[in-house]
Amino acid sequence: MTIENILGAFVLLLLPLFFMFVGLFLVGVFQWLRNLSKPTDQHVPFWKPFMDVVAFFKEPSTDLGWLPNLLFILALAVPVFLLWLLPFASVPTMAVHGDLLVVSFGLFASSLLMALAAKSLVETSDNCQHAHGWNVWAVDLSLVLVAFVVAATVGSLKLTDIVNVQWGDILSGSSPSAFSFKDWLIGKLPLAGLLGIVSLGVYFANITQLFIQQWLESSLKGASKYAGMKLLTSSLNVAVRLILYSLLFLGPGSVLVTTLKVLMVFVPSALIGMLVSMVSSAKLMGYLNALLVVLSFISLVLTSL
Repeated sequence: MTIENILGAFVLLLLPLFFMFVGLFLVGVFQWLRNLSKPTDQHVPFWKPFMDVVAFFKEPSTDLGWLPNLLFILALAVPVFLLWLLPFASVPTMAVHGDLLVVSFGLFASSLLMALAAKSLVETSDNCQHAHGWNVWAVDLSLVLVAFVVAATVGSLKLTDIVNVQWGDILSGSSPSAFSFKDWLIGKLPLAGLLGIVSLGVYFANITQLFIQQWLESSLKGASKYAGMKLLTSSLNVAVRLILYSLLFLGPGSVLVTTLKVLMVFVPSALIGMLVSMVSSAKLMGYLNALLVVLSFISLVLTSL
């Protein structure tokens, strides 16, 4: 084993911590942007998620048994595994043939485990909680359908193949570039790219609402450590979905280049999320998510024709 392999494995182990930090930062910025629609006395700083994580784990917490502990650990393990599957140019990857299918299944699994973990904290659940759960699943379904639009265009379910298509026109003699805009698939698939941005924006709005609800429930039960686990898991889930979109539509790159592209994707997604978060009707949110899924499916059908 060479030194390069050891360093690559070390970087791979640090990836979840790095993108967890990025996810917390983006969640904080999104909450800060939402200050524009709130009274001044309700404004929160963008570093609030970091303060919350520290406060949650410092505060004495009641242990609710092995089942919530196991569910929250599994919920956090899924986005970590998905992150290791995503192909970065400068980091060893665990990518395999058909890994897009694994990532798609992982998106649903992470949402399911988070829902089960949340339900284990409360004895009863209401219609509002079920509505939020459907919204998150619908957004994931829309994002998966958009990913398959890209896969159908490229003709491969392997993320590495999808990324390599966007390296630049090597046949023409030009050197590969991670910022070769003309080769990005978002220019060739504008409808799918737009639907993906909208899906991410709705995901931001849904995650924020779910976290606020769970923070209240966990605080009432004295289970602050579970609220901290939920915030860490949600932040990593946000980062994984943004990275997946950037690899699908904005091409490859190193960890730092991909992080820059994630910030590029975050800006329009956050603006859309701000608009969506202003919708107070649960029924209207349900219709919006259903419409998003239908449009994504239509985009997949049109691509396959």
